[in-house]
Amino acid sequence: GCSTQQQQQQQQRPLTPPSPTAAASAGAGHWPDTPAAGDLLLPPGSQLSPAAPPGGGSAAGVSHGCELGAAHIRDCYLGPATYSCAAMAAGGAIDVAVAVARGQAPCGAAIIRPPGHHAEGGLAMGFCYFNNAAVAARAAQAAGAHRVVVLDWDVHHGNGSQAIFEDDPSVLYASLHRYDRGAFFPGSGHAEEVGCGPGVGCCVNVPWDGPGPGDADYLAAFSRV
Repeated sequence: GCSTQQQQQQQQRPLTPPSPTAAASAGAGHWPDTPAAGDLLLPPGSQLSPAAPPGGGSAAGVSHGCELGAAHIRDCYLGPATYSCAAMAAGGAIDVAVAVARGQAPCGAAIIRPPGHHAEGGLAMGFCYFNNAAVAARAAQAAGAHRVVVLDWDVHHGNGSQAIFEDDPSVLYASLHRYDRGAFFPGSGHAEEVGCGPGVGCCVNVPWDGPGPGDADYLAAFSRV
């Protein structure tokens, strides 16, 4: 194990921000089936309202995608820094995945926002712009990973992640989420959704009907499904 001095030195190391290359790759759509930079662009003539002043009490600095005539951007607010923040978040996920896949780190976690699991290829939705898990999975594969699992335990089903990988046998997508017989957003993730084509069997959904499931239910699902 590490000595106390080594642990202190590691804790004192400054965090390395996502590399511009990784962030740019995510934004430029270099990873298959993920929204490209052009997919987040707005129709000609659309303008974002100016950023709200510091300390302002309103969200006047953001606009909703549908209000700007962008049908490919749903349930998402946009501001002047949205694209760069979303690309940087995806770039952070890429950096962590590549470091682990190459053996440069035994494990890793990307603490990033905005989230990503609702974003489909060419469609930003549900406050998700780039599908961070999808670009991380593709980056890990490009770095040499042979077995990739995307395990999603957010309360909502990751419709975007499932849509991207449902016909891909090289990635296992598993989701535990609230479903309420399809009435809970986004309405997908039934247990019978198991993938399609060559990806049949590589999509596992554990849908909960209602808010009741607790730790024991999740532990049972993790150990038995």
